[in-house]
This record gives sequence, C-alpha cells and structure tokens, in this order.
Amino acid sequence: MVYIEGRRGALVVDAGLSLREALRRMDAARISPDGVCGILVTHEHADHGRGVGALSRHFRVPVAASVGTAEGFQAQGVVPYGLQTFQPGHRFSLGPFLVEPFPVPHDANQPVGYVIWDGPTKVAVVTDLGYLPLNVQNHVEGAELLILESNHDVELLLKGSYPPWLKQRILSRHGHLSNAAVAEFVRARLDKWCRYLLLAHLSQENNRPELALASVMNALYDRRNDETRVVLTAQDVPTPVVEVE
Repeated sequence: MVYIEGRRGALVVDAGLSLREALRRMDAARISPDGVCGILVTHEHADHGRGVGALSRHFRVPVAASVGTAEGFQAQGVVPYGLQTFQPGHRFSLGPFLVEPFPVPHDANQPVGYVIWDGPTKVAVVTDLGYLPLNVQNHVEGAELLILESNHDVELLLKGSYPPWLKQRILSRHGHLSNAAVAEFVRARLDKWCRYLLLAHLSQENNRPELALASVMNALYDRRNDETRVVLTAQDVPTPVVEVE
C-alpha cells in the first residue's frame, strides 16, 4: 500500500492489507486518511488488491483499475466502490491528480505502473514486473520520486527453499525484478532528476535490505549520481514519510 499526498488531496496505490491493518499503519505513520480521494490498483493479485473493496467503501472513494484488473476482481468476488476502468496509455484525472497508467510485464491480467502528477511534481510507482522494458524506463524518466521493485537477490533465490516452478516464475520476464536488474537501470538511466528512489517489494526470504541497498548505491556511484537518496521499504512496517517539494 502506497500513500501519496499532494497539495489538495491524497491517493492510495494498491490495497493488499486488511482495512484494520491499513488504518493502523496510516495512524502509525501519522497520516490522516481524510484527504484520500481515490485508489489506484496496479493488478489483481491478492497482495495488491485483497483490501480494495473494504478500503474503498470505508473512504467512499473511487477505485481506478485497468479493464483486465477489473475482470480479475470480478472473478475473485472483489467488489470495489465506484470502480472506474481504463486502458493503459490513456491519461485520466483522479481528484486533483493527473494519472498515466502504462503496461508492465507481469503474470497478471493487464498489470500497470503509474505516473502521477500533482501540478509539476511527478511521481512514478512501478512494482511487480519481470524486467524493465524501454517503455517503462521512458515513462519513469523525470520522476522526482520513483518507487521501484527490488524483489530478490538472484543467488539467494536460487539457493533458497522455493520450489523450482516458483523460482522459474520469479526469474521470468513476467516475474519480479532483481537487485541486479534495478542496478543495471540505475547505472544506465537514473540521473539527478530523481530526488528519491524507494526500493519496494523486497522478498523477506530471497533478499536482504543490505544487499538491495549496496547494489543500487554502487550503481549510483558508477553513474556519478550523488544526489538521489535511496530509501528501503519493508513489508511489515510503515516507511517513514518522504517529502518532495
């Protein structure tokens, strides 16, 4: 669950938590839910969408999802409040925000990443993807805050306890992004336009925070980028608030 607060409202991206846990974490982070004006969903997998129905009904705000994601919700019996569907690539407004969804390679039904503008400020959210195709790299360029998956260390995954079929899925081009893939992107494309890089969706079994951090910091050093700040996120505790002005 990602909370993005702008000048005149706030958005939630994904809702994989129960309503009680989502509200508890917002309270722990000293975030007021009163300004939430909409929920964006990247795809229908449970860890991103199981709480969408309850959260949207609690806030009484619309949910925006791709046509494919909405079909996935319907098949699962998830009923979001005020569901609005879109096709990736078409910009739309949600409250005071301008939103552009774009396709990402993942084994879900029409998954997307998001670019979100609050006035001139650009934020990008990209989680759950097997690799970083050029269209994704181009969409996130210029984002002052980039939330990017850094799911696993390949060596830890290969040596770990997951069954072979699951390892193959994670490593596939429609699986999850490795630390090495993130570092390759940072080394090739990430310049000082990005003030904050938040590493997200770290696997608790197949990654270590220090490995993800070292990988991207080495890439920033190679890029001669000493201005982008890197923030590690965790699955079980709220991330400290990051402010982009």
